Amino acid sequence: MLGFMKSLTASRADALDGLDLLREQIAAATAEIARIEAAPQPVADALKAFDAWAGRVATDGVDALRLGRLLRPETASGFELPRHPVRSGDGVVFDYGAATDALLGLLIATSLPALRKIVAAQLEDLTAGREPMTPAARAKRLDQAAGALLELEMQEEAAIRQMENVGIEISRRADADPMVLLATDKSLVV
Repeated sequence: MLGFMKSLTASRADALDGLDLLREQIAAATAEIARIEAAPQPVADALKAFDAWAGRVATDGVDALRLGRLLRPETASGFELPRHPVRSGDGVVFDYGAATDALLGLLIATSLPALRKIVAAQLEDLTAGREPMTPAARAKRLDQAAGALLELEMQEEAAIRQMENVGIEISRRADADPMVLLATDKSLVV
């Protein structure tokens, strides 16, 4: 009788150790999914987005000056930055938000190569030590990682059911996939 108790205690401990190992692997797989989701896009793609933004802002800045007015004799003496009158209390003040946007556009237009070099260096610093991923690579890696996580969760549920069948009570993880918990015993065999 004493030998039977020892083997039951040992097998229970082995089963619980195995479940703990599975749960550590599940935690690692979940962390891998979070890492993939948070991975930056490649610096070249980020620079393309910056170039598109900078080009738009520079064009808008120059367009805001309405340079065509300089071609008409009656306004050829100059131009003004855009400003919009706003009623305030008993008077009128000017909103210079559009003028600020125009000036930013003009600054970008006149210094884009230097600004792009600074932005590229900052992006390189921000991605140091992190693996960048294109959207296609991210989708592929997420699909693979989700598949690996599902397989681990199925193994975990199969192990829990086996332990419950021999009288070992196990609590399920609160974040366990409900589809796995509802799966048939046959579908859990991996």
